[in-house]
Amino acid sequence: MARFMPKSMWRLQQMTVKLSLYTSCKARIFIRHSSHERKFKPVKIAYEQFEPKCGSDDRLSPLIFLHGITSSKEITWGDLPQVIADRTKRKAYNLDARNHGDSEWSEEFDFDLNAEDLLHFIDEKSFPKVVIIGHSMGGITGIKAALKAPKRIEMLFVEEKFVKKVPQAFMDEALSYMNIWREAERFIPTGVEKEQAENFITEYILRKTRPKN
Repeated sequence: MARFMPKSMWRLQQMTVKLSLYTSCKARIFIRHSSHERKFKPVKIAYEQFEPKCGSDDRLSPLIFLHGITSSKEITWGDLPQVIADRTKRKAYNLDARNHGDSEWSEEFDFDLNAEDLLHFIDEKSFPKVVIIGHSMGGITGIKAALKAPKRIEMLFVEEKFVKKVPQAFMDEALSYMNIWREAERFIPTGVEKEQAENFITEYILRKTRPKN
């Protein structure tokens, strides 16, 4: 059955798909259902630290930035952690989630584990409390961490995130894009540069998902 979407939505996808494709190259995602019986195994979380240019106030809780599922620390936030650190005099930390960016790979991945990773990071740094700024998946991580350890989270800012169950149609659409991605990879010409490969995949996906008149 053909799938249709508003042309305005398709134009938005044209603008965003290349960025998503680029960041997805760094996001090695393997999702399993969470289990309350499993033992948490921490992974090495990659992060960037930002110091306020005019000095930090150590009495203030640090900021922790969390990216979305198809992104990484550098892509989602850019120089925003430094800007906010300067304006608030708080130290800032920009984290890569497990299986994303420069963080360690694990055969286990879900949002509960992301929250455990975050709390483990907070413990490792001996932060009494933190301020969390989470985008999309990072927002879920922040919410779950706050519910699990409310005394450790001073403030939580969630940006662009559903707080209800994700519609199945959305999940089906995401899976469809992943399948088209894998299909496109088989046709990438040999010997091309990274940017050329990204452009090829971008055009392939846009061509496959172009609305039918």
